[in-house]
Amino acid sequence: MKKKLTFIFSCKDDNYVENFINRMEFSVNFNLKIIEKIGKLEQIEYAIIDWGSENEISQKFKICDQKYKEKIKFYYFNPKITKEYSEGLPGDFYQELAINCGIVRSESSHIITGHH
Repeated sequence: MKKKLTFIFSCKDDNYVENFINRMEFSVNFNLKIIEKIGKLEQIEYAIIDWGSENEISQKFKICDQKYKEKIKFYYFNPKITKEYSEGLPGDFYQELAINCGIVRSESSHIITGHH
């Protein structure tokens, strides 16, 4: 069954925001629990765009329930690539391109974007 909704988060583990991985973990895990309670878990997915972290966020991210593992997709973009495309931008972070990378990978009919 095709997913109805993809939540796309673009992010980078660069200490820009303190404890951001823990905050994102809480947000994603909490929302998955709520979505499961209303019976819509099979209709959604999360796409986390890791834009140039030195260490992949997927290696640090804790998923509270293994049934949620298939609901979270990580897309890692190497710093060598992201620096080239983000040159001259604040924080070396090309927000729009990172989000677009998630949009083209989504298989859902609807998308919500955000960044952490």
